[in-house]
Amino acid sequence: MTKIYEVDQVSRIGPATGRYVELYDDDLSLGQVSVDDDGSWTKAVSNLALGTHTYTAKAANGMPSSEPWEIQVQQVQGDGENFDAVPDTVLTRGQKIDMPSMTITFSQGDGRVAILPFDYGDASNFPPLPGRREGKTLHMNLDAIGEDQVVTLDFNSSYSRLSFWSSYADYESSATFYGADGSRLGVISLPVSGSEARQSTFAGSNIRRVVFLPKNGDWIVLDHFQFE
Repeated sequence: MTKIYEVDQVSRIGPATGRYVELYDDDLSLGQVSVDDDGSWTKAVSNLALGTHTYTAKAANGMPSSEPWEIQVQQVQGDGENFDAVPDTVLTRGQKIDMPSMTITFSQGDGRVAILPFDYGDASNFPPLPGRREGKTLHMNLDAIGEDQVVTLDFNSSYSRLSFWSSYADYESSATFYGADGSRLGVISLPVSGSEARQSTFAGSNIRRVVFLPKNGDWIVLDHFQFE
């Protein structure tokens, strides 16, 4: 983050050329910075904690400081998929849906796989959880009571880190990750979530596919995928 501030708005100390100002983040000094001939200065700062930072600039000779200003530091998310732009879609065994971010294939098993609102069917009493479960979601094990489902997500780009939120699961299930060359990168367990939403994260080299094996008959929904 870079903040540019006019010196004549910082203090009234006469000509700015050749002078310095000292920048403070709350009470923490971030050091001095020289003032340009046109009366402006620039200070680059990094590794800021998330949240609100209040800055002031003081003349190096201790004269009155500037009025404070605030900067809100937020985490920058990578690419993502929340399914909200996807039409309601129901898949049976062998069917797939192509999306800008990924292709979802119902590879094996009974029942249905679908992209539907999070509160579809028996979930109508569950509230939205912004940023975790809301709008459209990916449903697995809809009406499934026979053969275990296998649901494959093939991403349209390779990533080094992937996270998502899961809900409604009464049992643990698994997700296996594969690289662009088809190599198996690793497997994680999706936690029991019930009416809550639980986040799962996996990091690896060139992630290009994930295969979900939900527990037989255990309805589970996924939402808010983030890719880095």
